[in-house]
Amino acid sequence: MVHHQEHGAPHLIRGSYMQDWMLYEGDYNWRSDVSINGSSRAVADIGSHWIDTVQHITGDQITSVFADLSTVHPERYDGSKMIPITTEDAGLILLRFASGLKASFVISQVTAGRKNHFDMELSLTDASYYWNQEKPNRLWIGKRNETNAELLKDASLLNTPAQHLAHYPGGHQEGWPDALKNLFDNFYSSVNDTTVKKEYATFEQGHYVMKIVEAIKRSHEEEQWVRVNDDEEERK
Repeated sequence: MVHHQEHGAPHLIRGSYMQDWMLYEGDYNWRSDVSINGSSRAVADIGSHWIDTVQHITGDQITSVFADLSTVHPERYDGSKMIPITTEDAGLILLRFASGLKASFVISQVTAGRKNHFDMELSLTDASYYWNQEKPNRLWIGKRNETNAELLKDASLLNTPAQHLAHYPGGHQEGWPDALKNLFDNFYSSVNDTTVKKEYATFEQGHYVMKIVEAIKRSHEEEQWVRVNDDEEERK
């Protein structure tokens, strides 16, 4: 719907990726170990998925970021001793895209009750779309001069490019495992037939997401906007 601009182009996006599994001081995990996981935790672990998804949906590329990250527990108890923590538990992030589109999203692994709350709202020319990964079969469509609507996942109601992603009849729920199945199906189909459109993330896209993560870290440290492709050598 976004790619075909059924309600125009997006001009603003907001969203979040919220979890609670690191809420308590005693919640220690290997992802908190910089030597194993690297210097970013919440952004690299879950923020990267939100970043990848918003670029895929819009077909646009994030070019600049502004971030304010926070570590709720500077030390965590791993069962035998207190371990210093330098990676982020949460953060607020602003994004600019190549087209001029702007977005903001919140990440958190310390928000009680949120198990895997991945959501996104796109403001378009003539509507807004809201989607929540914990209710993946529903798309809320907001209108100004008409009744708001909710599109339920049903192959007979979806536009042509999306129909092949719905394998079951309307009313039969599809979710996280089915999304992974669709990725594998698309990958192997593209291997067998080079004319099949590749809808899975490439190594190049994954690398660019990591560059965005690095830019977010640097933005927080420098307290300023950072361009994704502004590398160390260019700054010198």
